[in-house]
Amino acid sequence: MDPTTAIQSLPEDRQTALKHWLVRQQLIANALGVAMDEWSRHLDWATRNCFDGSYLRILDEHGGGDSVTAKSNRDAEKATGGGSAGAVFGAITNGNRNF
Repeated sequence: MDPTTAIQSLPEDRQTALKHWLVRQQLIANALGVAMDEWSRHLDWATRNCFDGSYLRILDEHGGGDSVTAKSNRDAEKATGGGSAGAVFGAITNGNRNF
């Protein structure tokens, strides 16, 4: 099944959640100053190696930290009308992996 068909086969609320997640990822990539395909590679690696937090070095490499976290949180909340992804991203970038 191609990705478009797969997405269209999801219930409406899941389609909306997926669209919001994709917008959040683009906002994070923009805030970090990296291309979306590079950020996607980091996400893919992090998903496959979920107990290894070394992927977070991208934040240091691109001047991350509190300013990136705060901007990403604000942008994600503004774009999607909710702060849950921003809160998780903030927790991760501040070293709290117990959420």
